[in-house]
Amino acid sequence: MKVIALHRNSKSEMTAWGVGPKIACATVPYALVMILLHIRFYPDSVISPVPYAAFISCGIALILLGFPVWLSSAMKIDAFFQKRVLATKGIYGIMRNPVYAGSFFVHLGIVLLFRSWFLITIPIVFYISFRFLILSEEAYLERMFGEEFTAYKRRIHALLPTPGRIYEAFFYPAPVGMIQENLYAVKSRDVNLFIYRAGADAVCIDAGYGDDATAEGLDMIGIEAGSISHLFLTHGDSDHTGGLHHFPAARVFLGKDEKEMIDGTRPRIAGIYRSPRLREGYSLIDDGDIISVGSITVRAIATPGHTPGHMAYLVNDRILFTGDAIIVQNGGVAPFYRPFNMDHAAAVASARRLSGLEGITIMCTAHTGYTRRSDEPFREWKSGQGIPDDLMRQYRSVRPEPPADADASLPE
Repeated sequence: MKVIALHRNSKSEMTAWGVGPKIACATVPYALVMILLHIRFYPDSVISPVPYAAFISCGIALILLGFPVWLSSAMKIDAFFQKRVLATKGIYGIMRNPVYAGSFFVHLGIVLLFRSWFLITIPIVFYISFRFLILSEEAYLERMFGEEFTAYKRRIHALLPTPGRIYEAFFYPAPVGMIQENLYAVKSRDVNLFIYRAGADAVCIDAGYGDDATAEGLDMIGIEAGSISHLFLTHGDSDHTGGLHHFPAARVFLGKDEKEMIDGTRPRIAGIYRSPRLREGYSLIDDGDIISVGSITVRAIATPGHTPGHMAYLVNDRILFTGDAIIVQNGGVAPFYRPFNMDHAAAVASARRLSGLEGITIMCTAHTGYTRRSDEPFREWKSGQGIPDDLMRQYRSVRPEPPADADASLPE
């Protein structure tokens, strides 16, 4: 991510009104003419050789695809502009201009519902207009972000989804290596496990999938699995617990409310999938518990939502490991992706709670890397901005009460 001050003409080039007026001027007159022609020549204007059911199904599919893309990106684009952020992850990791793309898909879907020879030409005009508008806007972005934008432009298509980039747009763990002194990341497919070492003592956060990449990553950073004495699991999903066999000497810790997930009591997904059962000998911990390992202190912070017993961990009051409580994306933070959360309202409450932590120097997520600018991404959450009103209402209804002996540095 690159942060650059806007030059004095930026407001005239990228206004708060967005691209709506430009799109309207370029397409509405043509669309009106085509609608009148369709009405004038109906029913001869109907595309009759193709079954109407095919148009209906394709049209609805395009609307269902395009509307969330259009809406979600339109809600965020002004924030990116204000923060001077080049967005390259999430939906922006699939297409460079999701506002245009979502609008195009929606309008194409609506037009298909009418199966008209005249109306079917409207999306073509939309597409051509969008391409011309994109040229001027991307010239502006290239001036602002230079080679960063040029490289992004080479990777991602302007309007159409880039299929080969879909997964990495949402899951982009940190590479294997040292993040800072004493702190290391190991990559296991699409997830990170983290190791913090102080002298002879070493603790690990999560265990990855358990594939060969975990052992290879440990070799690369020069840490022996046997030197890990304490392993803290954020939750019981297989991408976080599958690698426990790599750490046979480690004492394993898990949130007490996660027990029902790893003993088979509660299903993970609608009774179809259950989290893997863990070997015996793990220790259950509660919100606010502090475990000392030599000079290392690990504080457990309950962050339910992704799973009932999800825990974040604060090491030495400075390094925050969030697991799947949040993601870091395009200069901000958000709760983990909704489809994977068992209780999204609780996940919002947990993200809100983490936003109140002070003095964090680095924040490490499981699937979206880490950030040293820990205060900046949380700024909107601290002020209550950036959280939809319906989720804020749910947040207030599920807001967890702090334990009686909780440290004052932990928010409610």
